[in-house]
Amino acid sequence: MTKNVLLTGGFGTLGGRLAAILAQDSEINLRLASRIKRSAPHWAPRAETYAVDFENRKSIQEMLNEITHVVHLVAMTDFESRAEPEKAQQVNTEYTNRVIEQCSKETRFVYLSTIQVYGADLSGTITESTPTNPADAYSQTHLDSETLVESAHKHWQIVRRTNVCRCQNLANYRQRLVPPSRREKAIDPQVTRTSVSKLYSAHRCL
Repeated sequence: MTKNVLLTGGFGTLGGRLAAILAQDSEINLRLASRIKRSAPHWAPRAETYAVDFENRKSIQEMLNEITHVVHLVAMTDFESRAEPEKAQQVNTEYTNRVIEQCSKETRFVYLSTIQVYGADLSGTITESTPTNPADAYSQTHLDSETLVESAHKHWQIVRRTNVCRCQNLANYRQRLVPPSRREKAIDPQVTRTSVSKLYSAHRCL
């Protein structure tokens, strides 16, 4: 069965890698949403692209037209969120809520959250039953978004990802996936093996 998948943030460091994974699936029609107009990237050349204005309800509706599955990654980084907590509330939580409001309740929704919802001290063993303890605007806004996703959809999955760092089997990720215009601004564009395996799992649950 063909799936119409919307990936928001599909041009970012992590989103680019996930877009490349999804683009390999012949049963997926992939749409990449960005806040600026872009052409299909070379790592997902068949993908449809859409420039969304999260301040415009109609724009969000058009972005979601005929979409059966949403993978939502749009968010400020942890550093940006701590520096501008009010803006983080808008981008990380309110924009997520606006997407949720325009989705059908039957839409499968995968939300990329963060392991930082468990707190600043991530030592020891952490499981899904570990109590959450957000310590800043970044983790709090992601946890707030998780609550919105859980309450709004029948079919949801939340991925509490770890940080972006070096991974041996993705040594050429920067050259292959990050557009030249963004390379000088990109944080070390490698993805942890743990993160990639979780993303593959999320892909399989679409």
